[in-house]
Amino acid sequence: MKKILAGLLTAFLMGTGLVAFTGGSATAAPCYPNCVTTTPDFSQVEKRVEAGTKQETSFNIDVAGSAKPVAGKAAAKGTIKVIWRRTKGGFFAQKLYSYSGGNKTAISPRLNKTGAYKVIVKFIPKKGSTYKRSSSSASFTVVR
Repeated sequence: MKKILAGLLTAFLMGTGLVAFTGGSATAAPCYPNCVTTTPDFSQVEKRVEAGTKQETSFNIDVAGSAKPVAGKAAAKGTIKVIWRRTKGGFFAQKLYSYSGGNKTAISPRLNKTGAYKVIVKFIPKKGSTYKRSSSSASFTVVR
């Protein structure tokens, strides 16, 4: 008897719109960690460098598409590792820079040996960041 009365009461309340069984709308979880793609973007790489001089590399970290962290205007923060390497060997140098947005310029040590070189820029985000690790490279030549 109790079950019949409870069923009738529920049917009456639902019919009049006083009780509804609806769930909340589905929402995606925030993007944490390492879900926003980044790319080191070279804005200046000299293709020919005189022997005995230093090579300048300007770069910034591009965030993929319109993907932004929930905060909206946060810049990619972390460490930049810049590596200069002679293709045939005999030269290797690297420098670390802290990065918190905007353009950065890295200056190589003095390049005395002629030949083909490669500069590699690696972005290492802060721990727990929404940004992914990334790297990019460019080639240049040292001439006499």
